[in-house]
Amino acid sequence: MGFSVELGAVSEDRLFDDKVIRLIEWVHDVRVDKDSIRRRLRLCGYEVDVYFSAYTLNKHILRTFLIELKEHDLEKVILQAYKRSHLANYTYIVINHSTEYIVDYIIRRWKTLPRLIAESGIGIISYQKDLDIEPFLVRKAKYKNYTNITHYRQNTIKC
Repeated sequence: MGFSVELGAVSEDRLFDDKVIRLIEWVHDVRVDKDSIRRRLRLCGYEVDVYFSAYTLNKHILRTFLIELKEHDLEKVILQAYKRSHLANYTYIVINHSTEYIVDYIIRRWKTLPRLIAESGIGIISYQKDLDIEPFLVRKAKYKNYTNITHYRQNTIKC
């Protein structure tokens, strides 16, 4: 099982743009392969909002990124990213909330959310695009040794 056809766009798709790409490139010292960006696709039985590859600037090593987007439902997007985090080297959520709101929300759910975020290495980006605020890195995603890189290159991800 691998990639399938891209699904229709929704309003949260606007949260992934060149500003988010530049932030990820800067944070991870990579160059995103813009031709590899896939939106709204099915991957291993999951609907994934954004999936792409990038190459490290120093050694030109392939890395994969999975991004989950949400306008407002922070808990839902964290759970989605947690369930999909095994599908890429780096997993991020991008949400339309302030940094203060995100941190406060996670702290108030201290029994569950911090553990999920830490276990999966999820990164968090706050992006209040409507207020013309630049995307802000709340938490850097942790690298995971994703073993399907060869299959990714061949568009034959094994689940």
